[in-house]
Amino acid sequence: MPAAESTPFVSVIVPVYNAEKYLRYCVDSILGQSYTNLEVILVDDGAKDSSPAICDEYAAQDDRVTVIHQTNGGISKAQNAGLDAAHGEYIAFADNDDILDRRNIELLLHALLSTGADMSKARWRQFGVSQLEEVAADAAVGADAPGTITVFEHPLAAYQTVFCKSLRLIGDKLGRHTEARYFNEANWCRLYKRELWDGIR
Repeated sequence: MPAAESTPFVSVIVPVYNAEKYLRYCVDSILGQSYTNLEVILVDDGAKDSSPAICDEYAAQDDRVTVIHQTNGGISKAQNAGLDAAHGEYIAFADNDDILDRRNIELLLHALLSTGADMSKARWRQFGVSQLEEVAADAAVGADAPGTITVFEHPLAAYQTVFCKSLRLIGDKLGRHTEARYFNEANWCRLYKRELWDGIR
C-alpha cells in the first residue's frame, strides 16, 4: 500500500455547547490519538460559558485544531458546519462530553481499510461526571486490537434485528456474535468514508 494511502487524513467534528466541565477531556483525548494525521473541528454552537475560549485556546496551541463560532442552532447545524469545513478523506464525530480511547481512530481506520467497508463502529460505554479522571486515564492507555472484525453486508437487517429484543435473546442463547447490539442512531464512535456525506446534511 502506498504511504499516502496508509495514512489518510481524518476529520473529527465536535459540536460544542456549554461544555466547560468536560470539553478539555474530550479534546485532549482526540489530540492524544495514536493516529495523528487528523484535524479537529470544534464548532462552538453559541455556547454561553467558557467553552468558546477553551476552543480558541486549543486552536492557538495545536495547528490541527480549527474553531468555528456560530450562533446557536443545535447539534445538527453544528455538525453540518463541521462537515462543510472538513478536509479529511474520513469523517468522525464526537460529542463534547465524549472521551475517545487513544486507539479509537487507528482501529476504526484499520477496520475500514482492511475490509473495504464504508463505515466502522466501535463499542462504547457510558460514564458519569464523577468518573471523568478514571475514564480519561483508562482511555489514554489504549485498547487492545479486537480479535475479530464483524462485517455487516446488510446493515439495515442488522439494525432491525438489534431492536427486536426476542431476536437478540435468541442470538445470545445460540452463541451468535452480538456485536449488532452496538448499532444505534448516534453518529459518534464511528468512522465514515467522506463520500458517504457528499450532498447529505
